[in-house]
Amino acid sequence: MDHTFNMYIGLCYLQLDNFKKAEEFIKKSINYRIKKWGQAHHLEHFYLGIVYYEQNRLELAKEQFDLALTYYHNFPDVKYYMARILHLQGKKEEAKQYYTEALDDIKKGYTINEDNAIYEEYPYQIKKYWLEK
Repeated sequence: MDHTFNMYIGLCYLQLDNFKKAEEFIKKSINYRIKKWGQAHHLEHFYLGIVYYEQNRLELAKEQFDLALTYYHNFPDVKYYMARILHLQGKKEEAKQYYTEALDDIKKGYTINEDNAIYEEYPYQIKKYWLEK
């Protein structure tokens, strides 16, 4: 698989709402990949953004989501959560743009592009109907 064991441990802690441990392990994974390959994986930035989002650390979440979009600019899941943050911040027009882009991307078949995604949904993976409301 494309991810370190630390990444999956971080996801487990995220699902247990232990955000401190989730952040610790996802950051370990990011740092390892940067050291080894010069950049992290977009999914690591997505999940670190989710860790921050869940703690209402919205600016840090946006930074991580921006990094994820740098590597995978048609990532509707990132755009959905970015739109939610912008909506919370009262930036309705920007939020609407991200929602629209997320819907367009998901209609084109973009999503979490992991091999296992066809067998099991990843945590925080969005659904098309969420965007069509």
